[in-house]
Formats: sequence, C-alpha cells, structure tokens
Amino acid sequence: MAPNAQLTMTDRPCLRRVVDCLRHGQPGESVRVQGWVRTKREQKKFTFAEINDGSSLKSIQAVIDAAVPGYGEAIAAMNTGASVAISGTLVPSPAQGQSIELKAESIEVLGSVAEDYPLQKNVIPLNSLEALPTCVPAPTPSAR
Repeated sequence: MAPNAQLTMTDRPCLRRVVDCLRHGQPGESVRVQGWVRTKREQKKFTFAEINDGSSLKSIQAVIDAAVPGYGEAIAAMNTGASVAISGTLVPSPAQGQSIELKAESIEVLGSVAEDYPLQKNVIPLNSLEALPTCVPAPTPSAR
C-alpha cells in the first residue's frame, strides 16, 4: 500500500461475532474474528485453533497455515485463554459437527497467557478453584 493511501472499509475484512459466522456465514466471505483461544492443535504445516468471543457456546475453528505471516511467533504465544484477532475467509468444513471454518490469512495475538494459567478447558475441581485468591467466594452477609 502506498504511504499516502487510506484504508477504506472494503480494504479490511468485516469484524463479525462468532455466532454470526456460525449461523449466517457464507463460504468465500472475508471476516475478522476477535476472541479467546479455547484450544490449539498444532500439526506439521498448520494449526487448528478454536476461537470463542462469548457470543455463542460454540467456537469457530480457525485453520492457520504455516505460510501466514508471523505464524511462528503467533502460534507460540497462542495458549488457551490468549486473546487473538484472526482475519480470513470462511470455507466449508470437511469435519463433522461444524459446517464452516475460518481459513486464516492474518493473525494477531492481542494478549498472551502463561502456559500454566489455571483456567484451562478441562473440568476443574471446586477445591482447586477455591485455592485461587481470585476465585474465593465473597462472604455472605449475616441475616439480621
């Protein structure tokens, strides 16, 4: 892009909620999704990442090819709970259980999370949560 050129709305993919992509997304549509990484599965030449923005209980699967600019650094910082923005094209999904997925063309890690972050996708026993200072319930006021 030339130094004096200005971005127009057509130069950037449309920011969409995950629920809108899953319900109304059409193959070939360019979108930008922002949310948190639920899971990440690395393969040799690409990575699958489930992204959720809180608009739906379901997540959208992003397929991130190793050819995407900044792939190595982004994937290294993309742990469960990391905040990301992914732009790409919606494509039909060959997997069962989902009709559409996002083929990433660019990825940006907005906020990373330590690998030992305690709130992972798996089930956490209540006594483990109570050991975390931020998860201790507030005392209930006594009845008068």
